[in-house]
Amino acid sequence: MPGVGSTAYPTIETWANLVRQKINDTFKGATGTPGEGRIFTDGAPFTIPILNDCLADFQRELDNASIPTKYNEVFFTQALGNSIPPINSSAGAGTPNPAAQQELSFTGFFDGYQNYPTPFLPPDCLVPKRMWFRTAGSNLNFTEFYPARAGLQSQFQDYAPGEWDWRGYSLFWNGSLVALEMRMRYVQQVAFYGNLSTPLFSTTPIPFKDSISVLSLMGAEKFCAARLPEGATSGLLAKIRTEMDKVINREAKAMQAVRHSRGAYGETGDIFTF
Repeated sequence: MPGVGSTAYPTIETWANLVRQKINDTFKGATGTPGEGRIFTDGAPFTIPILNDCLADFQRELDNASIPTKYNEVFFTQALGNSIPPINSSAGAGTPNPAAQQELSFTGFFDGYQNYPTPFLPPDCLVPKRMWFRTAGSNLNFTEFYPARAGLQSQFQDYAPGEWDWRGYSLFWNGSLVALEMRMRYVQQVAFYGNLSTPLFSTTPIPFKDSISVLSLMGAEKFCAARLPEGATSGLLAKIRTEMDKVINREAKAMQAVRHSRGAYGETGDIFTF
């Protein structure tokens, strides 16, 4: 997230000005300044809630398209003091027990028998995407382990964590006979704005680059939808879809690593040509 005053990201004031332009509310306002608006003002009680709603919608669109703009990573290591202890149960710590599972939640960690305050999930985690592990203190490369297809398989624990399962806003896995270190890649929840004073609008950045066209259209649609008959904002919704697709397509192209080239002269193009 950029610092206050960063020019790399659009500001809340830029967004609010564009929303006013789209809803035709660029009149002089309370201070007589052109463009500050009469209804959609910076200080209106609905302005920041509408912006937060727009940011949530924008992030969901990116996540649904697997665009990693708001992905983050966290490490659970011995050096950080938050490594993963071995599986535990009534059979004893480090003893295989197919009836035991471990849980990492927002409030702490369950080792299969006892609860601990650490480690815990990052508060801004919406959903995990990928997980890796290694033996604690080994300094080896991390090895990926994978999500369960339909719940964790019943198995005797070994020296790997097994599979992971995301349910009830917690991460579960089978557990290991030894302490582990883990790396987690996850979708990061966008930080919403609270009671922000209007003088800070011009220096407070919005955490998405090249998002201002979509976000201002979203803001205009949400403002108008609350005041017009149902279906009256269909044109705005269509524009939002068009602009959102442009953002997604640009990000998707940047992620493409496959090289494309036409076949050599004389190739038949049938299924037996490689």
